[in-house]
Amino acid sequence: MNSSYLTASLMQSARMFAKEQIPFTLFHGTALHLYRGDDTFSDDDVDFLIPAEHFHRVKPMLIANQLEVVYETSYFLRIESLSKDGIGPVDMYKDLGDPQYVCDRQTELGYPRSMIEPYQRSYIVDNSAKVPIGMPAKIPEFLVANYGKDWRHRRPRWKPVSFESEAMLHWKNNCTMYIGKQEANQACKSTSPSLGVNPWCRASPPPPRHQHDHEMSKPAMCDFPLADRAAFTYAGRPWEDYLGRWAAMYGEMLTWVSESHRAKNNFSVIDLGSNAGFFSIQTAGTFPQAVVIGVEGSVGVGNGGGIDGSSGPNSNTCSGLRSSLGVQNHLKWIEKLDLANNFIAGEQWDFNRVQELANTGFTVDVMYMLSMFHWMDQYSRKQGQYPHGGAKSVKDDAYDTVNLMAQILSLANIHVIELPSFKDQPQYLSHLSKSFNGSEQEFLEAAMRQSGRSKVIQQIYVTSCGHPRCESWYAAAGVRRVFLIKDKDEVQAHDRQEILEHMKSKCVLPERSKEFTTRNGAPACSTL
Repeated sequence: MNSSYLTASLMQSARMFAKEQIPFTLFHGTALHLYRGDDTFSDDDVDFLIPAEHFHRVKPMLIANQLEVVYETSYFLRIESLSKDGIGPVDMYKDLGDPQYVCDRQTELGYPRSMIEPYQRSYIVDNSAKVPIGMPAKIPEFLVANYGKDWRHRRPRWKPVSFESEAMLHWKNNCTMYIGKQEANQACKSTSPSLGVNPWCRASPPPPRHQHDHEMSKPAMCDFPLADRAAFTYAGRPWEDYLGRWAAMYGEMLTWVSESHRAKNNFSVIDLGSNAGFFSIQTAGTFPQAVVIGVEGSVGVGNGGGIDGSSGPNSNTCSGLRSSLGVQNHLKWIEKLDLANNFIAGEQWDFNRVQELANTGFTVDVMYMLSMFHWMDQYSRKQGQYPHGGAKSVKDDAYDTVNLMAQILSLANIHVIELPSFKDQPQYLSHLSKSFNGSEQEFLEAAMRQSGRSKVIQQIYVTSCGHPRCESWYAAAGVRRVFLIKDKDEVQAHDRQEILEHMKSKCVLPERSKEFTTRNGAPACSTL
């Protein structure tokens, strides 16, 4: 599992422990990667060691955060339900409290207590906020005990049981009272509909974690170094939420491109309001057969526009686009990853532009519209573009907005749409909240009916911290849902060259060519 998922899991878990004031130290591979300063890495999970006197508080904390335990003994807990949000598994080990040694019964490893305690206080940075963590007292000695004197050198899959490590010898010589006393997984005694089949329940208990390789199924993705991730985010939206949305989208896209009825291999994607390029880069980098167009006109706050839904200065000119930090970041990664199948088109999509495209029969295969539609609606209304412009009626306002969405739904066979929460952020689309009982799905279903095309809708992701004391961006955004809307009978989409001809964009970046090129062979990004 790659470092993007594990870093997000570490951040979210550390915040949970901090809120509940449960002390911990990072353990095993997590301590190694963080201390070594690995920008990118691959591991099975995130590891925490919790003192014996606090371990009983961990499971109630997980339950309060709606996280389900898939492996449970008196000395070990594992959760994998964070993976549904695009975040990796977490292992929590109990320090049994023996006076001289820390004996880890799950991995059958041991350490002198002076090597672990007192914990070194440190922190990790999450969107400029410092999240406190603990590290073993003598971290270099701890890493030598686990991984040998060459711990500074990367050796994939190298575990403390890959050789006769000091930690193994401490277990054999100083933790004899626990040898041969492994416990069965207590989580197998209970079932949960959301868990489905528990991969950790077998006819006999699985071996200790470090003696086998277990990885959850994860989406392919472009894995960015820690220092580069903040450039993809804005307004304090957490990195793990980008990962969660991409995990849901990738799964649906992979299913769709694998369907036997599809007549062609190549396909087109428009990322409407591509911002700093996260979803465009992920799609172009993992689906080499896709042509991905990021449409960026800087309407709204994401990429240079105003918080009132206004457009940025010279937003659809090449000079204006290049001055946008979001577009600069997008172009940087197009170049770094050599993504010849990804472009940015300088266009400002409002009601008039969408209507023009719909009237010409413009059609692509897939369209993303993530946290973008409310800005289009605000801008179109303020510019007097709607048929009921100037009306004071909620009904008329709702009709105009449904009409805009219906026409957008006519432009692609598949739409991935995220709207502001009607209930938690009524300042954006209050007329829709009033007209559709606070339900984003009811609004989308009305637009589907008006589009004149037979479509189906499903919710594929929910953005929410799942905790009653949500903070920062989560507290402001509330519960946001991502929907997938598909045509029952796909319409023939334009080929890749016809797309730009229909769009007639004033600026297309990078300027190396206006001809789209799909990649042959392996994807540019396939990190799992």
